[in-house]
Amino acid sequence: MNYQYTIITKDTSNRVINFDNWPGEMTLLQHVGDLAGNTKMEIKRIVRMDEFGHTDEMEVVFEDGRLKLKAVPKVVSGR
Repeated sequence: MNYQYTIITKDTSNRVINFDNWPGEMTLLQHVGDLAGNTKMEIKRIVRMDEFGHTDEMEVVFEDGRLKLKAVPKVVSGR
């Protein structure tokens, strides 16, 4: 399945919010690694969208000596 990743960052110095699209998981993780050294940028959210428009919120975890993306479980409120 093809995914598109969107990373939402906030520049803490001037409060600008950026939306950057990435075509794959590896390129996104490289960008997250670059952002880790930048103290001005704060990662707010990572969203994964498939070709049918379904979205998942993702989080970056450090596991087995590598950065990996994992889906955050969806919370469904009952009535």
